[in-house]
Amino acid sequence: MEEERENAIKFLLYSLSHFNAMHIQTQGQIVIHKNASTVFAFIANLENDKLWRKEINETIMNAPAQLGVLAKESSFLSKRVPAHVLELRCTQFILNKSITYTTLPSSPFYLQSIRKVEEIDDHSCRFIYEICFDQSIVKHGLGFGLPAFLIRMVAQTDMKKYLLKVKELMELFK
Repeated sequence: MEEERENAIKFLLYSLSHFNAMHIQTQGQIVIHKNASTVFAFIANLENDKLWRKEINETIMNAPAQLGVLAKESSFLSKRVPAHVLELRCTQFILNKSITYTTLPSSPFYLQSIRKVEEIDDHSCRFIYEICFDQSIVKHGLGFGLPAFLIRMVAQTDMKKYLLKVKELMELFK
């Protein structure tokens, strides 16, 4: 228990030290006509991300979604970086409600993914997805930097596509 507390504090300090003006943050939400526990099980499992996030090649988790689980994610940033690998740890977990994944402190780029599910009724819920990432990852992928406003605009457009794809996948089978 004490080790879990220490790890949580380390990740909180890491997150706070990496949150600055060089980060891009975007959030979106969508109502999905499926029960909250089913949607949560899907979005909490990073191995499903390749089904709804176009840039994901593959993700391997060392255990089911839970506090402390590690994931290795390979994503396509560009032709220049077709298989960028990130290691993430689940730093916050409330079953059927919310999960947060954060890059390890050794990562060259900060990323935090917060996924929440709010029950509306027995057959529908609201999925809230928030992402915060180091804008220098764009420079790494492209070989040159882009203005923050442009990165935010693209991230928000992608966010809308991601949410619609999750809704489509979840509502496909009633």
